[in-house]
Amino acid sequence: MQEKRRIVKMWRLTCVSLALLLCAQGSLSQLNVCGQAPLNSRIVGGVDAFEGSWPWQVSLQSSNFGGHFCGGSLINSEWVLTAAHCLPGVTASSLLVYLGKRTQQGVNTYEISRNVISIIVHPSYDSQTSDNDIALLRLSSAVTFNDYIKPVCLAAQGSVFASGTSSWITGWGDIQSGVSLPAPGILQETMVPVVGNDQCNTLLGSGSVTSNMICAGLTEGGKDTCQGDSGGPMVSKQCLVWVQSGVTSWGYGCAEPNTPGVYTRVSHLTCYCNLNYFYCIACFYYLNYFDYLTGFYYFKNTYYFQTSTQSERCGERFDIRNRCNCNPRCRINCCRDYERQCSSLSQLNVCGQALLNSRIVGGVDAPDGSWPWQASLQRFGYHFCGGSLINNEYVLTAAHCLPGVSASSLRVYLGRRTQEGSNSNEVVRTVRTIIVHPYYNSNTNNNDIALLRLSSTVTFNNYIRPVCLAAQSSVFSAGTSSWITGWGDVQAGESLPSPGILQETVVPVVDNVQCNNLLGSGSVTSNMMCAGLLQGGKDTCQGDSGGPMVSRQCAMWVQSGITSWGYGCADPNSPGVYTRVSQYQTWITSKIGTNLPGFVTFNPPISCSPASLNSTSCKGRCNEKYNSTFHCNCNTNCNTNCCTDYQQRCASSLSQLSACGQAPLNTRIVGGVNAPDGSWPWQVSLHSTNFGGHICGGSLINNEYVLTAAHCLPGASASSLRVYLGRRTQGGSNPNEISRTVRTIIVHPYYNSNTNDNDIALLRLSSTVTFNNYIRPVCLAAQSSVFSAGTSSWITGWGDIRAGVSLPSPGILQETVVPVVDNVQCNNLLGSGSVTSNMMCAGLLQGGKDTCQGDSGGPMVSRQCTVWVQSGITSWGYGCADPNAPGVYTRVSQYQTWITSQIRTNLPGFVTFNPPTSCSSASLTSISCKGRCNEKYNSRFRCNCNTNCSKNCCTDYQQRCTM
Repeated sequence: MQEKRRIVKMWRLTCVSLALLLCAQGSLSQLNVCGQAPLNSRIVGGVDAFEGSWPWQVSLQSSNFGGHFCGGSLINSEWVLTAAHCLPGVTASSLLVYLGKRTQQGVNTYEISRNVISIIVHPSYDSQTSDNDIALLRLSSAVTFNDYIKPVCLAAQGSVFASGTSSWITGWGDIQSGVSLPAPGILQETMVPVVGNDQCNTLLGSGSVTSNMICAGLTEGGKDTCQGDSGGPMVSKQCLVWVQSGVTSWGYGCAEPNTPGVYTRVSHLTCYCNLNYFYCIACFYYLNYFDYLTGFYYFKNTYYFQTSTQSERCGERFDIRNRCNCNPRCRINCCRDYERQCSSLSQLNVCGQALLNSRIVGGVDAPDGSWPWQASLQRFGYHFCGGSLINNEYVLTAAHCLPGVSASSLRVYLGRRTQEGSNSNEVVRTVRTIIVHPYYNSNTNNNDIALLRLSSTVTFNNYIRPVCLAAQSSVFSAGTSSWITGWGDVQAGESLPSPGILQETVVPVVDNVQCNNLLGSGSVTSNMMCAGLLQGGKDTCQGDSGGPMVSRQCAMWVQSGITSWGYGCADPNSPGVYTRVSQYQTWITSKIGTNLPGFVTFNPPISCSPASLNSTSCKGRCNEKYNSTFHCNCNTNCNTNCCTDYQQRCASSLSQLSACGQAPLNTRIVGGVNAPDGSWPWQVSLHSTNFGGHICGGSLINNEYVLTAAHCLPGASASSLRVYLGRRTQGGSNPNEISRTVRTIIVHPYYNSNTNDNDIALLRLSSTVTFNNYIRPVCLAAQSSVFSAGTSSWITGWGDIRAGVSLPSPGILQETVVPVVDNVQCNNLLGSGSVTSNMMCAGLLQGGKDTCQGDSGGPMVSRQCTVWVQSGITSWGYGCADPNAPGVYTRVSQYQTWITSQIRTNLPGFVTFNPPTSCSSASLTSISCKGRCNEKYNSRFRCNCNTNCSKNCCTDYQQRCTM
């Protein structure tokens, strides 16, 4: 295996032309350049790890292979755990183990290295099936633990990693099949949920996943380990420690849909002792031979409990029902099985501690002013709960924050971002009155709501502003995207690290019926609502109580919930529970009396009803994306030719509506981030003198033509257009930018502005452009391409960040990834017959990621081998990032003949996109077939048939991966 890895690295530099030939079907004239983005180091689902985040991570290097070839994990001061398949034919003397390393190139201040004196491969390791794919390396000398070098805890044999358990994977492996981690080679991290073995066997092939293995990954793909990550750890957090559940072993492809990665199940390391007495002796010999025993840790997922004597477990979120969450700092009034749940063997004083890992599961630092209604409630100089400003004198919070608290002991901070250091926009008020709901029940958490009247009024500005409140008839459907914010714990029992920056994340609403099934029948009343990911990973925690949960409608943020209670923090199948604000409009109004908060009826439509479509006065609904069918999208900036119920749906409210729910400094893009310079070198910005700036996107497809949407160009003349290439930002300097005027506009002859069918057009530039790292054409999907449901697709543009809300200055190009939604399902969601065979859909069913106004005409691309292939052109949709409303894109593969007929010479590069996900039964039994194009290397398939490997591959390799 390692020899073949070495060969792959040698060939990468010498076979570029062969790689392009193998990966791209129809080797037309642009294929030597199309789809290449040299500056795009995007990792599907991964990000750079902070220094010291994973102090047990090791890099295995060998003089035989010229550098890093596998990962591993430090399990005590002298031993490293890795995969057996990393070590065939490898001698101890040829190995070097690096610890405390973050980057494969450059300086690593905290790095040390050790030789290896002994390699111990599991005696029952089977290289054909990958069963028992585990090995130990004994280091030449012991290491000293510090913040950057520390052992991980290992899952003991009784551990349970239920389906959906949040699991972190780390390594220096490829960022795509056959694509190495770019310089300087920073350690990567991402989180994936566990997939049950039964489901994994169904996906990967019956019997291929044994009881000694564990699977993890997203059904839609997009996050995974890859070549070079083998042997590295998969870990989950329980209490204050990280527990290693798996060792990276094998899989098909990298981050493909319906193809989880497979890991050696660490908890079975000890059960071998029960199966074989002689190996038991060896096993314990190895363990007892250590200077310090390895820390085996009992990991178990617990969601809810039937008896009052076990009403809470280690790691549970603090709430009024559960006074103590059984973390190590709280050993009274805890579970009877606390010691079994939260303690272990001799390494537990150090194992699994990552003091520099401030990773928040699903959360990030909030920019200053993003949530101007957020309040911090403090006593004796310490934050203990959140709240939200609802007018210039009142703060809304949770009743359970205030038992036994006097008004005189409280301080309310507004305009605050960080709990330490300077907050230049902050004001503080004392509290005049505490008003707890009269029917608040501390045992059930029902009516968990309270008001605080401030000592004096505050003045609104960009950093201090009230939120709108959900009116009593509001509807927050399952899947509604909801933002949660606070300064609470980053894990159960683990405080937000210094300097304590306000955190934010987005979670979907979970309906009450499902939530009651998950948390216990009757525990979630009609005065509560739930939100969270079923796979876990995003949630509020201790210290976030009382804070707001908000959703956006039109240009306003509306508070739907108050953080109330829950089991654990970000655990699978354990949504957070929030007080339902809309139930309390009458009570809040009665208590405040004058200068009332702004109550907004939240019920964003997905589409117009048949009646409204037939009405001459109705041309869309609030939040709808602009398209040619609905000429006005009825947002707050557009009040003509709208639905007759526009005022009722989008503008009815009380006295605070002139100010409530506005966050001028919140540039949050739902699911999108700033694109690095040069990441998408084919992206163009179309400007028009008629409209004074950017109007649409497009993509460069050769040195003279741009592809865009026909609906961008009604009434436009070539002389009014200017095309910008190499541009990253709409404001400020773009040193790599050039511009061209347009010589000719070619709209598809069968474009239908009523149905958006054939929404495609070509622009011929006034003169050719020269390719470089920042300006380069994209490959186009050839006519037989297949983009299966779940295919990871990147969308880019300078469009609105919400319906009716422009991208804020300086207008940096945005990017995000969405899965393909098949046309049948998309038609069911958007209206039967609305999505034709010339269209394709993409988006998350829970919403949160989408294109919007101003992104029209831009590309949707997916990666195959080493090239980016454009599958779609942003066309139309209902709303922006709404649940059950995927975006609709022109299907590029339908237009190969038309594009070719219009351009004729110097043709674009057309690539047949159809990445396989698994080998067929025939190929599995063939002696000569050892894998398929894009498959991840594993011991079962010696060659993964990627573009750098052309021997010992499947007999249908040429058919599958080349023209």
